[in-house]
Amino acid sequence: MVVVSQNWTIRELNSFSSKGCLETRRYPRPWRVEAVRKNIRPFHGRPIIAWPISAADDTGVFDHVIVSTAYPEIAEVAAHEGAEIPFLSPDALSND
Repeated sequence: MVVVSQNWTIRELNSFSSKGCLETRRYPRPWRVEAVRKNIRPFHGRPIIAWPISAADDTGVFDHVIVSTAYPEIAEVAAHEGAEIPFLSPDALSND
């Protein structure tokens, strides 16, 4: 499983866990200035979020690609690109 999140950066990737999931350590970037809904802006003919989703799919390593977002617009685009969005993140957890 790979989690693509707009609110965190993945600094370090660990090995696969015993459950077969890719473990990650995530660190917030408090100095970051958020570009509103940047992940659905076009980049070379596709939404920005489409690139990591398709890259994860193309590896053939992952059973699921899950996107974490608080925005319905981003969730819709990610779902269209083949990702799973099990829920929208609550506003209380967003760092906007």
